Amino acid sequence: MQNANITAGVSRGRLLFIWGLICLLSGLVFVAYTASSFAAGGGQPVMPLDDAYIHFQYARVLAEGHPYQYNADLPPTSGATSFLYPYVLAVGYVLGFKGLNLGMWAMMVGAVALALSAWIIFRFGLLYNAPVWLAAVVTIGFELNGAITWHFMSGMETGLVILLTLYTVYALATRSYWGTIAGATLIALIRPEGAILALLALGATVWRERQHLPRRPLRQDSFVEKANSVPESPLSTANVGATPLHNPTNPAEASPHNMSYLRPGWAWLCLLIPIVAIGLQPLINLILTGSPVASGNAAKSLLGMVPFDPAIVSGRIWDNFWQMWWGFFNTSNSPVTVGAATMVLAGFGYDALFDRRETRALTIVIGVTLLLGTLAISTLDTAFWHFKRYQMPYIALIFPLLLPSLTMTRWQSRNWKRLMTALLILVMVPSVVSLGDFLRYYALNVGYIASQPLQMANWLRENTPSGATVAVHDTGSLRYIGERTTIDIVGLTTPGAAEAWRNGPGSVAEFLERERPDYIASYGEGHGYGLGYLESTDLYAKALATYTVELDPQYNVALAAPTQGIYRPRWEAADRAYDPIMLPLVTDYLEGMQIQDEIDVADVYSERVHDYQWRNDEPPGGFPTEVYQFPYIGCTLGESCIVLDGGRRINGEERFTLNARAGQDMVLV
Repeated sequence: MQNANITAGVSRGRLLFIWGLICLLSGLVFVAYTASSFAAGGGQPVMPLDDAYIHFQYARVLAEGHPYQYNADLPPTSGATSFLYPYVLAVGYVLGFKGLNLGMWAMMVGAVALALSAWIIFRFGLLYNAPVWLAAVVTIGFELNGAITWHFMSGMETGLVILLTLYTVYALATRSYWGTIAGATLIALIRPEGAILALLALGATVWRERQHLPRRPLRQDSFVEKANSVPESPLSTANVGATPLHNPTNPAEASPHNMSYLRPGWAWLCLLIPIVAIGLQPLINLILTGSPVASGNAAKSLLGMVPFDPAIVSGRIWDNFWQMWWGFFNTSNSPVTVGAATMVLAGFGYDALFDRRETRALTIVIGVTLLLGTLAISTLDTAFWHFKRYQMPYIALIFPLLLPSLTMTRWQSRNWKRLMTALLILVMVPSVVSLGDFLRYYALNVGYIASQPLQMANWLRENTPSGATVAVHDTGSLRYIGERTTIDIVGLTTPGAAEAWRNGPGSVAEFLERERPDYIASYGEGHGYGLGYLESTDLYAKALATYTVELDPQYNVALAAPTQGIYRPRWEAADRAYDPIMLPLVTDYLEGMQIQDEIDVADVYSERVHDYQWRNDEPPGGFPTEVYQFPYIGCTLGESCIVLDGGRRINGEERFTLNARAGQDMVLV
């Protein structure tokens, strides 16, 4: 199949000029954000998100030959939700972009991805028969959009996700068989939710290409009509006048003696490549970690809520989904928005494409991708984090729908075209103006990272032994720059920690007791998610360093609280919780008895070993588990009576299995 010559009537010189302009603007964006990074980062290239340094650490261990081992002395983990991005970063690490300079490589990759994405937007304009100048206006509006540029320069994989989303849809729009396969493969590898677009694109390709399936030759007289027929172009309407995408004008191509227009079997087998790509990351996760689910998903998904209540979970998902789509129209509740006027234009464009049989499959793919993609994101606790970074690829898909509202709509009056043109130019103005705002937001968040987690990482590297283990909340820069073995409290990069995090601060405390880190570098009461319970115990016994910044409540996306500290825990109170000597102090009846077995409720490992199950008759409110430090009842030994222990909050029932010997009397305490 031949792709459309969508540049017919557009001079090569004009195309080169547009491409040069796109590259120039992308370069200027790179320079502006780099300057912002250096200025706010104290003369160093600092990223505005700590999560970027999670990718950087996975890239470093990949380049050093320890793939997936976030800590070289610990088992592999699946904290890099993007399968492909650490490999992209590892190339830069091998080339010499090490330490904080790896951020420069990430921004360079982002700048290239931005230029290529803008070029695809421009090509969409030509595909939809738009005037070159108007296609260029939409392209510039996309390329200089503040939210778009922020994410391409954030150090995260978001820019590549946007690029591959646009490329996959463009390959489908131009009926590029191999381009669609390549795009579907790459989008499935860059993000797990990319599998949605990959499968839809493959389905549309198979449906469109079904006439090219190998089959028995028809009778000679049956080829007469076929040889003289010309399939319609996706854009072959009187109003559009684009060059057909597939036009076998030579009757010989359709003769029974020349079956070359039929795809060979091996070409059809290549459609399985994206399917393999979809399953590759879960398979590697299963092999390396024992679970196909990435630990990032386990820590962030609402489907992992404890206790799991279908009504509450479905309500949270629907609320996220509704807020997401309402936010696309509403410009008042978030710095990242599409705007009602832009959505109306996109709606007209979508209607224009859907109205044509030749482009209906494309619009179905785009529409279902938007719906299922945003629904998939709605299952995350973090659906709106980091200036909506999970939503940005779907926001970018709005731009290709803008120009058809002018060039392909069923309303073809001159006044309508003038109105649509004016409106299109009008909505591009705030898109470009927002660049200045997001440069300020970028500097703001870079400053937060430079002032808190980066300083903590430097302190750890300079003041702790090389073999020290540190429990952390923000695990990116503290591991990558701090160069100490980390235990990730949230569970992104430490096996088993996500389950404890989901079960609340009591389980987190029990998990830390089991791991026994030398230091804890984390938030406390200000975090608002239960870490205040830990701060009130000996887990935060001695503060070694504290870092506080004043956060902007609306534009801060870098930090979870204004204060973090580095603490040295004490474990004596935790040890006393299991001390058999203490049991007789509860009641004299236990004098002389020996412990046969014990279950540590809230310790998810101990609960699993003892088949511990629990339920609530009604929602208890608050966290499923809590941790406290308190004295044993009746103990008169002073500080030796103080114990630290986590417990589970239930108002229903619990059951568990304990080891026992047949015929032996036992007392359950």
